[in-house]
Amino acid sequence: MPAMRLCDIGIDEVLAIRCQCRRIVQFGRNALHQLGVPVETPIADIVPRLRCDNCGARTGFAVTIEATRDSSIHVDRKPPRAVIADPEKD
Repeated sequence: MPAMRLCDIGIDEVLAIRCQCRRIVQFGRNALHQLGVPVETPIADIVPRLRCDNCGARTGFAVTIEATRDSSIHVDRKPPRAVIADPEKD
């Protein structure tokens, strides 16, 4: 299976990045591209560039692609479509 790229994130999905300090940041399909990251970039290549704004950590991030949540619909949360990095399994 080829590596997931930024352009593979669906319009109704987000790239969710969770730090060990519990900070969670979500990026829509174009957010990182607007920050200058090419859309063809493999998501796994972004992980080493991450730094938590809260605690300053540079490693230990859980990175997943998840469905966006519609606040008007109260349904159970779907599991992530893809897990890019999981520090608990590395």
